[in-house]
Amino acid sequence: MKGKSIRRLFYYVFITGLSVHFSAAMGAEDCPFTKIYPSLDKAYHECNNGYLNGSCESFVKNLAILLPNYNCHRGADHSYTIPAIWLAGAAAEDFYDMLYALASTKKMYADRGYKSAREAAKKLFLSNEFRAVLDGDVAEDFMPRIKAMEKVKTKDQ
Repeated sequence: MKGKSIRRLFYYVFITGLSVHFSAAMGAEDCPFTKIYPSLDKAYHECNNGYLNGSCESFVKNLAILLPNYNCHRGADHSYTIPAIWLAGAAAEDFYDMLYALASTKKMYADRGYKSAREAAKKLFLSNEFRAVLDGDVAEDFMPRIKAMEKVKTKDQ
């Protein structure tokens, strides 16, 4: 009888371990970073080089997908989830700069061909979702830009 109990315990631990491992692997699918990042990076570079091929719209759309918290984790710390965009590391700040450039209608993006991208960028730049990913030095850099853009938006209305 004792052997059966030990065997059952072994099977229980083994099966439970497999299901925990399987559910953790399934959870990784919830993080869209590896699927979306290549498209975001490509659109970023094309938009940054002035392509009028929908890349700027694609850039804003893909960036918006990566802003919320997903089941994404950095490094060995799996104790909390993070916004998917944080997995981009230093490139994230380049993406934020591009978003600001589009939203603030920098000279390069003043052409009519960028109108829909500018509107989408401004909406995303002023969104709570974008503010939620800003922390530390990045927040100190971008929050004044957001506040200034909100003032301009208020004056225009």
